[in-house]
Amino acid sequence: MGGAVLATSAFLSTAYADPPKNEESLVSQLTKGMTGSALGAVTPAPRAFDEAYVAELMQRGSVEDILKEEVAEGLVTFVKYDAKAGKTDFDDVVLQENLKPEERKPALVMFYQELGKKGPTNREAIVFKGLANAYRSAVKFVIHNNDADPTLAANNHKSIMEKYSIHGSPAIAMYATFDVAKGEKPAKNGHLKQIDVLGGGPKENKQIAKWIKDFQEWWIDPNIFGKENPEKDGKLYRFLNTDNYQAVVNAPQNLYRPR
Repeated sequence: MGGAVLATSAFLSTAYADPPKNEESLVSQLTKGMTGSALGAVTPAPRAFDEAYVAELMQRGSVEDILKEEVAEGLVTFVKYDAKAGKTDFDDVVLQENLKPEERKPALVMFYQELGKKGPTNREAIVFKGLANAYRSAVKFVIHNNDADPTLAANNHKSIMEKYSIHGSPAIAMYATFDVAKGEKPAKNGHLKQIDVLGGGPKENKQIAKWIKDFQEWWIDPNIFGKENPEKDGKLYRFLNTDNYQAVVNAPQNLYRPR
């Protein structure tokens, strides 16, 4: 993990301190009405993503086959294209514009294309599978086939990259109703927006288990659920459309207390 670091240990002690009485922390706001792993304390996946299991999943050969169990269980949803309307259901599935603000959940969206590099794409799908089983209903997991919308898929998917602010595929974009790096609170707005993008997928099968673990502890839990990272260093890490973590700048103080 690299990048310039402007956050300090002083920020950590302030941001993660217990809130005063009668004040509601960010964690409390996020988990109100939720059960299970809403705080980022994840439910273990039904099977360890060891070398044998990863090899078995890679033999399936496609994103759809790798994620078929999660789709059947309702943990993963594919964006669909409506030919009559001439658009996909992205706004409803990902941004959840058809729901009340309080019903919307943070979302992770994996972008891929059928004719892309199968190795990194399928490995990324396995990472997605592991995360979906870990967070269950606390996060929406969505797959976007970049070839679904023929208009956006034209010109080597240039329109896809521009519309969704990705630099290529595979990629995983993170959406939330607020951005903790900007000091925003859950109640500030009810519309989901993109706050980060991971660009690229694992280059080797042996990286997958570590990616699943690291994403939870260093990326998803701190950025969505307000948990400190394992080193408790007061830094908030993001990918910024690369495959390397970077500490974001200007991390605000009093991040997890009501203002």
